This record gives sequence, C-alpha cells and structure tokens, in this order.
Amino acid sequence: MEEELLIDENEAFNDSQPERPQFLTVLCILSWIWNGLVVLFGLIMALAVGAIFSVFESGDFPMDPDQKVQIDAFLGLGQGLAAGVFLLFAVIAGITIASAWLMWKQKRVGFFIYTALHGILAVLYFVGDSLFAGVLCAAFIGMYAANLKHMR
Repeated sequence: MEEELLIDENEAFNDSQPERPQFLTVLCILSWIWNGLVVLFGLIMALAVGAIFSVFESGDFPMDPDQKVQIDAFLGLGQGLAAGVFLLFAVIAGITIASAWLMWKQKRVGFFIYTALHGILAVLYFVGDSLFAGVLCAAFIGMYAANLKHMR
C-alpha cells in the first residue's frame, strides 16, 4: 500500500515551471523595493501636498537659482495637479509591482507591461532633463529583456 502512495519525483515535477534565473530574481526584488517606496512616498506626498506647498511658498530655506526655478515650476502646477501627479506615479509604481510579479512567475506579459510603462517614463525623464532616471529606466528594460527567453 505504501508503494502506491509514493510518486516518482520526475513525474511530480514535469508540469512545474522552469527554474527562474538568479538575475531575474534580483531584478524583480529590486523593482519591488524601489516601486514599493514610490507607492509609499507618492501617497504620502499626495496627502501632504498642502504642507509641501506651504513650505515651498514660505521660502524659509536657502536655495540656488536652479532650485528656485524648479520649485517655482512645481508651485505653478497648483496643489490639485501636483497631488494628481504624485498619485499617478504611485499608480504607475503599483502596476510596475504587479508586472514584476508576473515576470517573477516568468510570464512574458509582465515584461510587456513593464516595458510600456517604463518606456514612457524614460522618455519623460529624458525630456525633463533627468538623464540618470531615464538611463536607469532604459537599463532595467534592457536587463529584463535579456531574461525574456526565460519567460513564457
């Protein structure tokens, strides 16, 4: 009777997914950490936008002329639009967390969702003179693309 209950290990694991490469594992974990922080801080900033505007409008802190230009542009958005931008980044980061989870499960659709979102973000970063953030987005797309052959 005991012999009937034993299952050959090879038969038991034939339907399982292939092993996830360690590099893909690291990329997914980094994406979860970073985008989890973006969700957290995006929500905090959206909730605290009034206080942020008050601090920036007071001007009670030293800043160089370039910072002044950036802060004035931010204040020009108005509190409602600024809160909307913070929430938008939180939503994009939340979708990115989901797409990284799909890639963790080795699903190609996660890569395509991630690439669409971060391709748009990379362009926006380059247009907005944030070269480092744009390069980082493009680099992560490239690193995930290198693992695409391991996804179904």
